Amino acid sequence: GNPGVYVWTTPPVSSTTVKMDTDRNVTATFGKKIAITSPNGGEKLASGGNYLIEWITIPESVKFTIRYSCDGGATWSMVAKKVPGPNYNWSVPVVSNPHEDNCLVRVTAFDAANVKQGRDQSDGPFSIEAVTVTSPNGGESFTQGEQVTINWVTHATTAPVKKTLIRYSIDGGATWQTSAVLNGNPGVYVWTTPPVSSTTVKIKVSLKDASRKVVARDTSDGNFTIN
Repeated sequence: GNPGVYVWTTPPVSSTTVKMDTDRNVTATFGKKIAITSPNGGEKLASGGNYLIEWITIPESVKFTIRYSCDGGATWSMVAKKVPGPNYNWSVPVVSNPHEDNCLVRVTAFDAANVKQGRDQSDGPFSIEAVTVTSPNGGESFTQGEQVTINWVTHATTAPVKKTLIRYSIDGGATWQTSAVLNGNPGVYVWTTPPVSSTTVKIKVSLKDASRKVVARDTSDGNFTIN
C-alpha cells in the first residue's frame, strides 16, 4: 500500500549527505519534517483555476498553513490556515500581471498543540498563466511561406479581452515583429511564416482589454525552426 509514512531506523554510519528516495519519486533530506511534492517547480497553473497542492509529512503534523508568492519569495500571501492535509485544493488567483513565472508555495506544519513542526516551499518556481500558447511551442520545423496554425488557450483574466496581438521573433525573443492584431480572442490564427531562415523562432500572444492594457501574455516555451 501507500501509507504515506514510515518509521526508519537509521543505519550505523556517520554522514552529512543522507537522503531518502521513495517510490513516489520524492527525495527528502534527512531530518526534514515536511516536503512539498506539488507544485515543486516548472508547473503551469491556470489563472482562476484549481490546483491540488500536495506534501508529505510526519505523523505529528496535523494542521497546516499555506501561503504563496509570485515574486520569488520576497512577499507571501495567505492561501489557507488549519488545513488538515496532506493536500489542499487551491483556487488559483486571477493574476493581475500578464504572466507570472516566479511563483512558489510554502506550507508550514503544526502539531495538535499548535507547535510548529517544520516548513517547506517549492524547490523551484512555477508559473500562473492567464493565456497559454499551445502551438507552435518549440521543436517544430516549418518552411518559408508555410501556413502555420497558432493556437492558444485563455484562462481567467482581470478584464474582458478585446484585442489579440500576435508577434513572432527570429532571434529567440530578443526582438519581436507584429504579425497580426485580431478583434476579440479567437484562440487560433493562421500565420504565414516569413521569408527568413532561423532556428530560434518563437511566437508571442498578448491579450488586451478595452483600454489596450495587456491582461495576459505567453510565449512559445522553446524555439522552433523556419527553413
